[in-house]
Amino acid sequence: MRLIFQTERLFFRRCRPSDFDALEPILSDPPTMRLMGTGQPQTDAEIRGFLDFAEQHHREYGFGPGLLVDKETNAVIGDAGLVFHDQSQQVAEVYYVLSRPMWNKGLATEFCQAAVDFLLARPDVGSVRATAMPENTASVRMLEKSGFLFQHYNQQANRRVYTIDRAAVLTAFEDRALGQRQCSDPSGKIS
Repeated sequence: MRLIFQTERLFFRRCRPSDFDALEPILSDPPTMRLMGTGQPQTDAEIRGFLDFAEQHHREYGFGPGLLVDKETNAVIGDAGLVFHDQSQQVAEVYYVLSRPMWNKGLATEFCQAAVDFLLARPDVGSVRATAMPENTASVRMLEKSGFLFQHYNQQANRRVYTIDRAAVLTAFEDRALGQRQCSDPSGKIS
C-alpha cells in the first residue's frame, strides 16, 4: 500500500491502475455523484483518466488524489484528493467522494481535517481550498466545522468556495490549547 497518511478509521493511499474496479461503483453511482464534479456519474474513460491524473500529480508534486480505505475492512470507500489549485499562490485543494453507505459517519470530517494538517505541514502550501455545491448542505457544514471560511460563490460552477490557511490553523490550535489549560485548572481561575 502506498500510504499518504492515516486517521483513526481511514487509510488515505495512492491510486493504482488496478483500482478501477474498486472506484467504478462509487464514481458511476448517480446519487453519489449528484453533488460532485459535473453532477453526473463518471464514465469508465473518465475514471481511467482520473487514475492517470492522480499518478501524474503524485510524480510532479509529491502528493495528489488517492483512495480512502476503511481500516477495519480494508475496503475502498471513496476517492479523495489533494491537488494544487494554484501552485504560484501556494494554494492546494482538498476534495472527497464517499460511497453512500459511508455517509453521515464523520469520515469526511476526519479525512478533511487530516488532509488540511498534511497539506499545511508542507512548506509549498500556504492555504487550502475546498468547494461545495450550495445544496450539498452536509459538505458545507463539514467544511465550516473543520475551520474553513466561506470566501465567495462561484456562480458559473455553482460552488461555494472555502479556504483555510496556516495562520487560521495555528490560531485554532492555540485557542484549543488555551481552552484545555482553562478547563484543566482545578481552581477554576483562567490562566
